[in-house]
Parts: sequence; structure tokens; C-alpha cells
Amino acid sequence: MLAQLPRHPVKPLLCIIGEPTELKPVLGQIRQTRHTLRCTGGGVSFGLCAPKRQRHRVCGAVDRRPESNGLATARSELHDSRFDPPFSTVQTDLISGGKALKLNVVPADCPFDFEVRALPGQDPQAVTDQLARYAEQQVLPHMRAVNGQSSICLSELSAYPELLTDTRSHAVRLISQFCGSSAFATVAFGTEGGLLDAVGIHTVVCGPGSMDQGHKGDEFISVEQLDACDAMLERIARSL
Repeated sequence: MLAQLPRHPVKPLLCIIGEPTELKPVLGQIRQTRHTLRCTGGGVSFGLCAPKRQRHRVCGAVDRRPESNGLATARSELHDSRFDPPFSTVQTDLISGGKALKLNVVPADCPFDFEVRALPGQDPQAVTDQLARYAEQQVLPHMRAVNGQSSICLSELSAYPELLTDTRSHAVRLISQFCGSSAFATVAFGTEGGLLDAVGIHTVVCGPGSMDQGHKGDEFISVEQLDACDAMLERIARSL
């Protein structure tokens, strides 16, 4: 679809991404990459052994790397007050490994997922590249000294670009009329909005519900928000 839209004779005036924003128009989002880093080469019985320590070093490095690569996590001059939080973030999301019944058996395979959420204008790939170099140059030699078949592999799970829609655009005036608000905001999560914006389609994020109630076991959208969304859709239909 992204490849076809720029060549289509009729161009969209506006794209609305319906993520939960309490129906407030969102013009900006962060840039995000998600990766899996897989360490292999265990499967043997050790106590506090070298392979286990080295894997801890790799996983712990995810939190330390931003301090030296220029992301706004550490340098206040790169902070952006339009976003909450006003800095980039790096975190480990999921760690798995180990199938033995004994605690002193090092997992033969231990992958972990991490994500980088970067402010617009900053490159999350810098974190990934630095972590890959650290793993290959500082950690892997110690693992192979114990097991020559050890490896550390990095693979991308997903990535999407930032979104910063121009407040002066016609699309912004339209969404302001549709949702009844010109209190433009930003979000610290990502959508496909940046992909659409990159092919020339003005995009905003605006939908019912709040992320405060999302990503939980009992996530919900209130009836009042759904009613307000119906009213917004009616205004869009009348406009068309």
C-alpha cells in the first residue's frame, strides 16, 4: 500500500491513526527499533561460570550503552520537552533461556529482546550498533575461550520512523475541526503514522481511550470515549 499510494492519481487529504489519545490530536511520536540478541554456547554444568557472567554483561550493557552514544537519555541538551518522557529510552523487554532442572546448568541458548525509543532527530540504530560491537569485541572472546562454538547474533524484530506533522498543514486544521480540539500533543509510543507521512500523506494520531488503560489484563475504552468517537466520525462524514 505504501508503494502504491504515492503513484495514485487521488491523494489522501489526511490519515487518522486510531490509537488511544482520548480523541486529542497527536502530531508527534517517537522513533523505535526492536531487536533480539541471542547468545549460544552453554548447555554445560558450571557454578558461577564465565559464559553466564558474559551473558550478564551483554544484557546489562543494554542499559549502559546510551550513556556514551549521544542519545538524550544522558545529555540534557538533547531533551525535547514536547515529549513525555522528554528523553530517549532503552530497555530489555524479554529474557528467556534454560531448560535443565538444575540451576547450575548454563542455558545453551539465551535470547533477549530490547527496544530503543528515540526522540525525533536521534538515531536508535546507534545504540544497536554500539551494543553489537561491544558483544563481539568484549564479550564473545571470553565465551569462546570456554566453548569455541559460542555465538552472539543480533536480529531486528521491527522498526518504525518518527512522526512530526507540521502544525500549519491543512490536515492539522481538518483534524482540529473533526475532534474539536487544537491542543496538539505527542506520544511516547509508535504507530504506522511515520511510514505514511514518509510517502507524503499528512498523518495524525487520534482515537478513543487512553493508553493509561492499555497494555493491561483489564484494558478498556470507556463508553463515553466511544460515544465521543462516534460524534467525531459523524463530523468527518458530514465534511466529506
